[in-house]
Amino acid sequence: MKKLAVILGALLASALLAYTAAGPFITLYQIRSALETQDTEKLAQYVDFPVLRENLKAQINNLILSKVPDGLADNPFGALGLAFAGTLVDSLVEGYVTPGGLSTLLAGRLPDVLPQQPDTSLTETQPETAPVAAPQFTYDSPSQFTMRLNISADNAIRLVLKRTGFTWQLTNIILPFTP
Repeated sequence: MKKLAVILGALLASALLAYTAAGPFITLYQIRSALETQDTEKLAQYVDFPVLRENLKAQINNLILSKVPDGLADNPFGALGLAFAGTLVDSLVEGYVTPGGLSTLLAGRLPDVLPQQPDTSLTETQPETAPVAAPQFTYDSPSQFTMRLNISADNAIRLVLKRTGFTWQLTNIILPFTP
């Protein structure tokens, strides 16, 4: 009887470990199926939209600040322009971090409102939407998982999932132009 309890305990622990390891893949599948069926309730279970929006706002604001010439922030008009840019970024992210916007990113394309580098490798015989290379998956830590989608030879979108308990949620999308 004691041997059976040990075996059942080991099986239960193995199943729990396997479920935890497979969790990010299950979450990514659920996100994709929710996007395909346009099920926003289901999508909200697997995407932490408030955290995702804040992370994207921070990335884009950092990009803008990295492109600002020295001394522009000291100029009153420059400061006004930066404030306006921050407001514009906030409204763009709030309006674009939606199921449709996620669908575009998961298809390996950048949204139309984001800067894209022209792909000079396309020829007339190639289709404009070349297939995306196979995604790469990595566990960054026991509670963080990253999927990398290559959109070109030197650009990739990274989707970051965080674990809370036994559930995983998409919390960040690292865009390729992030400094």
